Amino acid sequence: MDLRERFVAVLSVEMIASSRPDGAVFLTGSTGFLGRRLLTELIRAGRPVFVLAQPEELPRAHSAVARLTRRFPGARGGTLLFAGDALEPGLGLAGEVAGRVLAEASVVVHALAFGPGTRRTAERAAMDNVRAVESVLAFAHRSKTVQSFVLIGSTAVSGDYPGTFYEDWFDVGQDFVDALDRSVFEMEARVRDARRTLPTVIVRPGVMLGDAETGEIDHARGLGPLIRVLRAARGWPEWLPLPGLAGDRCVVPLSPVDYVARATLALSRMREARGHAYCLVDPTSPTLQELLDELADAIGMPRPRLTPNRRIQSRLLGLPGVLPALARTGDALGVPLRPLRLLLGRNRHDTTRARTALLPLGIACPPFASYARRVVADYLRKAA
Repeated sequence: MDLRERFVAVLSVEMIASSRPDGAVFLTGSTGFLGRRLLTELIRAGRPVFVLAQPEELPRAHSAVARLTRRFPGARGGTLLFAGDALEPGLGLAGEVAGRVLAEASVVVHALAFGPGTRRTAERAAMDNVRAVESVLAFAHRSKTVQSFVLIGSTAVSGDYPGTFYEDWFDVGQDFVDALDRSVFEMEARVRDARRTLPTVIVRPGVMLGDAETGEIDHARGLGPLIRVLRAARGWPEWLPLPGLAGDRCVVPLSPVDYVARATLALSRMREARGHAYCLVDPTSPTLQELLDELADAIGMPRPRLTPNRRIQSRLLGLPGVLPALARTGDALGVPLRPLRLLLGRNRHDTTRARTALLPLGIACPPFASYARRVVADYLRKAA
C-alpha cells in the first residue's frame, strides 16, 4: 500500500468513527443469495431493518425473518417485514407504512435482482430490474433521512471491454451480449444520475459462488452442476483429456457472499464512499482452468485437462445471436448456460479503492483456494 492509499485508509477509519448512521436500514431482495446474508449481518449487529418483500417472495421472506429473530432474540421488534412491490409507484406500500420507512431509514440497500424463470424471460427480467431501481430511487428521494443509497450492481457492467476495468469507469464503449448484463449497466446509469440529489454508493460484486465461512453455495449460479460433472468424470483415465471450453485466459471474477455482505454494509456507513463505485472481487480471481483445478483438488480427482480449439470456440460463440440463443435454451431447460458469456471476456477488475477502504477494517476478499474445499463439502453433504 503506497502513501496515498495509507492516507485514504486512515481517513476511511476516521470518517467511520465520526459518522455512523444509526437509523434503520431499508432492504430489498432479502430472499436472494446475497440478500439473505445482508439480512443476517444486519440482525446480528442489532440494526433496525425494514424488509420489503415482493409478492412472490413474501412467504420465504417471512420464514427468513422468523428464523433469524429466533436465532438472535434481541432483534425481535427491530426487524419489520412489509409486503410491497418494487415495480409499483411508492413500492406498493400503504401511506402509514411508507411514512414510517421514510422517516426512520438512514440507509437503503437495493439488492433486488430479477432473473429468468417460469414467469419472466431474460428480456422481461432485464426490464424489471431497471424499473425496480427507478422505483426505489423515487421512493428514497422522498426521504429527508437517507444518508446512503446502496446499489448492488455487478462486474457485468464492464461488458466486453478488453483489459483492466477500473472502479471509476462506467461507460467506455463496452457492448453486451446478454440482456441481463445490459440491465446492470442501465441500473447503474440510473443511480449515477441520482448522485446530484441523493448520496449513493455502488458496489460491484462478481460471481458469488459460495460463502467462504460456511461453504454454502448458490445453487442458482451453476456451481452445483459443475461439481456434479467433475465428480462424474472421476472414473475417466487420468491420461484421457476432457473435452471442454477454453479456460486458461478467461478470468472468473469471484466474490464470496459473506465478504460482499460485510463490505457492502461497511461502505454504506462511510461518508467518503458516497458518489463512488467499489469492485468487490478477489484481486487474484482465477481463470476458468484454475477454478476447475481447485474444485478437482477439493473433490479428490486428477485435474481436468481441457482440449478445445480456442479459435473455433471464439468464432462460434462470437457469432451474432449464438450466446443469447444458448442462454434462452438454458433458461428453458433449467441449465445455467448464461455464464458461457464469460468465456469471451478477457477483462480484469481493479479493486484498489475497495481494498484501500476495507483493509483497515479487517475486511478482505479471500482467494478461492482458501474456501474451495468448504463449498465442495457443503454441496456433497446436501447432495447425499
